[in-house]
Amino acid sequence: MMSDKFTLSDIWRLCCETVHLIAESCRMESVQHLLALMFIRIRRLSGPAQRVAQPLPRTIAQYFFQSVELHLRDHWSVAQYAAEIGVTPERLNATMRRTTGRPLMAIIHARIILEAEALLDASTLQIFEIAEELGFTDPAYFSRFFKRITGQSPNHNRRELKLEISRPSCASWP
Repeated sequence: MMSDKFTLSDIWRLCCETVHLIAESCRMESVQHLLALMFIRIRRLSGPAQRVAQPLPRTIAQYFFQSVELHLRDHWSVAQYAAEIGVTPERLNATMRRTTGRPLMAIIHARIILEAEALLDASTLQIFEIAEELGFTDPAYFSRFFKRITGQSPNHNRRELKLEISRPSCASWP
């Protein structure tokens, strides 16, 4: 009976014996048994199966925010973001709720609105061009989306932003 204690040199010796038997092209049953023994020893030598470490919640959140920035215009689903990060959609949603207090889609929508407001404020692009820039194929859908989230249409929001800029502030007082 063989001992369970073995080293890499024992496995190497088994490999050499197996190669020698194959070279003689006989005793195939012996070759099969030696190979099986070799694989058993390699498996034992490698130790217990390692559990794959799950990413920490802050790492998941960081990867999520990076993915949102990269794919904002692609309108990805929660499942696509989760697959990109390597977690389940449920874990991603739970992690983001714990981290930010908000559901995933609210975070994604808020980021789209922030980008839309920046474009409305800093550019002369038409609403349909802003919609296209943000990955919306239908400008009317973009306007409905914007109004549902902000409570006002993109045009009204643009006018409000322009009024805020033109209003005098205390800083402009002599």
